[in-house]
Amino acid sequence: MTLSPSRHAVVQTLKIIWTAFALYYELWTFYRHASSCTWPIIDQQTSSKVEHVLLVADPQILDMNSYPDRHPALQWLSQVVVDLNLRKNWRAALRTRPDKTIFLGDMMDNGRMSMGEQEYDAYYRRFRRVFKGSDADTVYYIPGNHDIGLGAPSAYSRSAQADERYVSHFGNPNKVVHTAGHALVMIDAPSLVDEDRQRVARGQTFTDWPASPNSTASFVKGLARQLEDTVPRILLTHIPLHRPPASDCGPLRERGTIRAGQGFGYENTIGADASRLLLDTIRPSFIFSGDDHDYCAYSHRYSGRTAEEITVKSLSMAMGIRQPGYQLLSLAAPSAPSATSHATTHCLLPDQLRIYLAIYIPLLLISLAAVVLINALEQRRSRLRPRPRIKTFRPLTRGVDLDMIRSPNWQQLHHREDEQDVMTDESYVELASPSRLSDEKARGALPAPASSRARRSRPLQRVSGPLERAIGTMPRALQAFASLLKRTLQSVLHSPRPSRSRGFVREVLYDVRDVAVFPITIFCIITWWMFTDS
Repeated sequence: MTLSPSRHAVVQTLKIIWTAFALYYELWTFYRHASSCTWPIIDQQTSSKVEHVLLVADPQILDMNSYPDRHPALQWLSQVVVDLNLRKNWRAALRTRPDKTIFLGDMMDNGRMSMGEQEYDAYYRRFRRVFKGSDADTVYYIPGNHDIGLGAPSAYSRSAQADERYVSHFGNPNKVVHTAGHALVMIDAPSLVDEDRQRVARGQTFTDWPASPNSTASFVKGLARQLEDTVPRILLTHIPLHRPPASDCGPLRERGTIRAGQGFGYENTIGADASRLLLDTIRPSFIFSGDDHDYCAYSHRYSGRTAEEITVKSLSMAMGIRQPGYQLLSLAAPSAPSATSHATTHCLLPDQLRIYLAIYIPLLLISLAAVVLINALEQRRSRLRPRPRIKTFRPLTRGVDLDMIRSPNWQQLHHREDEQDVMTDESYVELASPSRLSDEKARGALPAPASSRARRSRPLQRVSGPLERAIGTMPRALQAFASLLKRTLQSVLHSPRPSRSRGFVREVLYDVRDVAVFPITIFCIITWWMFTDS
């Protein structure tokens, strides 16, 4: 059934709208957010090269243990949606072309759990597949409590092999990276918290604490001898440093604040004594942390100095925030001891939940209402439209022997082919005259009426257009694909309908199919491109 002009206009308009929305909200809006956030400019003019560092916090790649109360199918769907969102966010962040990238912990949601080596390797490969596209030599990681655990070893909180697995896949948890005249000090905060708990339980100070050689406390104490006093230091820790209760986080935070607290497998802030050890020993000019998932800015005062701490937003849509984000850090070698040598800014990414709930769902409801309404109007118009009167042809039978007409010879003559396509009225009258019929009856046969003469069918010649000629010039390997693509596009653009009529529900479903095929195709292509393009 051919679509009416009004129904065709509605279907085509919805196609265009959905195609535009799919392109914008699945691809372009991520690039627009990234393009609007540029590298900060250092206030102090410097002739040295500026180094750009991208800071990413808490991506927490999900697995089947992330939401144990959900149905396995829903768990799998959650992984697909979150992985796709992380991939889009990561590609948008990479458009800034950083010189170095630092992950502030919690790369995987359940890297701390007890699992087989093959299962962990597959989990790690998912992380690498989502965050591919950056040079491995310029990417650094620090552990989070979801990577190696925190607290007493258990199947969920901290598996016995978590530390060893982390080192083999992500590298040393404590390290110093020198770049642009700065020392980037990266520490294993969860291990420091565990060590601090043991110290408090024994009633000792960090001065008296016999720290093991590979512990975070030993690493921090050794920095005083390794780093020069003139080198600015930036501390990077997964867990934020201690601060007074109800400390303000600034206007860029979505809600609440960071409060001290602990639980099974986590601690919101590093303890007061451990935080003082970090500040007094490392003497950082700036601090970056993660773990909280939301943005927070707080200034620490120590030994007559001030160090601002920025808690970086999570890059994931599944971490309880509406807008994920990342942090940009510009570094330059200081021209003088008191000169400003760094600048930082936060960048926000699209609100994926808002896109689903406030854009796609309302547009889906409006589209369904439009399709149902236009089909209802079409059916109403078809019922009210007067039906045309059909004129029936009655053959001339005056003076004709009806027994002869009913004879088998009549059917045979009715299908007789003749070279003539049109019979004149005089010929028909002569054919139907009683005398002619009597002669034919005597011979036992009747001529076929002119109205039943079938025209000879002539084979149709295929018209070759420019597209067909272009396909014909392609290599044979591409001709089949090009022909299939042509037929698919023709079926989508022209919305073919079978000639027989259908019910109201089927007509609505066919219109929904025609509208949905384009955005679904675009979504699949973008998803495929996101995970195949490096």
